[in-house]
Amino acid sequence: MNKRRISNYNYFLLNIAAYLTVVAVAITTIEDMRNLSGRWLVAGLFIAFGGLITCFPFLEQRPLLVHAYLATQFLFILGIFLVDPLHNLDVQILFQ
Repeated sequence: MNKRRISNYNYFLLNIAAYLTVVAVAITTIEDMRNLSGRWLVAGLFIAFGGLITCFPFLEQRPLLVHAYLATQFLFILGIFLVDPLHNLDVQILFQ
């Protein structure tokens, strides 16, 4: 008798809020960068980070996959910091 928990979240609204936040931070971060190849790399990392957000509802019931999800998000954020660490103040403020 393993009952499945019913989520209290409205994933549509959560995803909309998350995407708007990621887009706003991505735009301000990419505008501040001087290096063109760095801009493309950061844009790709933000797109991957945004795509990863859509996977969370499927992982909510699996604790090990949630840890992998969070580790992957951390690696994307770390990659964004390492591309241009002095000019990523917007990302630092968001993820503190």
